[in-house]
Amino acid sequence: MDVSIIQLALAISIPFVVSIFAWILTYIIPYAWPSWVSNQIIALSKKDTNDPIEIGIIINQLMKYDDWKRLTAMKKLKRIFKSKIKEIEVVESIKWRNSINNVKCIPLKEVLDISEQVIIYLNSENQNLQKLFPDNNKKRFLNNIEFFKEKKDQHSEILTRNPDSKVWWHDDISNKFKSSYSKKEYDLPIDQFTIIIQLYDDSGYLTFIDENNSMTPEKFLLKKNIEKPKKYSYFEIENIFQNIILYLSYPHSSSKKEDFSYRLALGLSSHKLSSDAIKDIINEIEVQILTKDYKDTVKKLNL
Repeated sequence: MDVSIIQLALAISIPFVVSIFAWILTYIIPYAWPSWVSNQIIALSKKDTNDPIEIGIIINQLMKYDDWKRLTAMKKLKRIFKSKIKEIEVVESIKWRNSINNVKCIPLKEVLDISEQVIIYLNSENQNLQKLFPDNNKKRFLNNIEFFKEKKDQHSEILTRNPDSKVWWHDDISNKFKSSYSKKEYDLPIDQFTIIIQLYDDSGYLTFIDENNSMTPEKFLLKKNIEKPKKYSYFEIENIFQNIILYLSYPHSSSKKEDFSYRLALGLSSHKLSSDAIKDIINEIEVQILTKDYKDTVKKLNL
């Protein structure tokens, strides 16, 4: 009899206790300690998504809720944002190193020697001469032979003034072209051909003649509007992310808020346009937060 009573009591009390415990976990703890709950969820979700749709859902949670779900969404977005910034920095650092490696420099005197060889060939009618370089480039120089000679004369004058002058250029010719060029065994080696093609470009944009030895690879790239990529500090990343959250909270029109949310989801994803998208967002916010209307609204709403 006593055993039956105990079993009955357990059968009634256990589900009740479990229900109470589940109720506490679901309704009491998340609202009493929202930060703690969000930290536990973040700790369990080690892998962040890079899918734009899933990121869009997280952004929606951030904008829709005002409890532990919002805190969790914000912490997830911050982790994704930091990861994206690091990814961009790594990619841009590699591009920068490649750009630096592609900056070339040789004495102007060597360039003039090459130019002399090219002019002799262009003026030659000897059909037995092996091709100096591809026919399409030959035609280009033949059609602009006076320009070519004029540039050479200008370089000769520079060399007279400054015998130590150097020529800087950025080697933009693809490895595929170089390989194809080398296989055809033109008289003019690929490195010399590269110099001639870029030095005598009509725009004069591709090369720089340094008369006083003051040029560096970094300065040359800057002349081509290629700047050394920015590396953000921890505090800069934190500040940028905070401004993004403030911008999301700003009372935009519904359509503008949806557009910004879409672009943010794209920018934080693995989409091929993601890097450009997140850079545009950062630039947009940097401009917007300086406006008086934005500052007044943020202050008014205590954001």
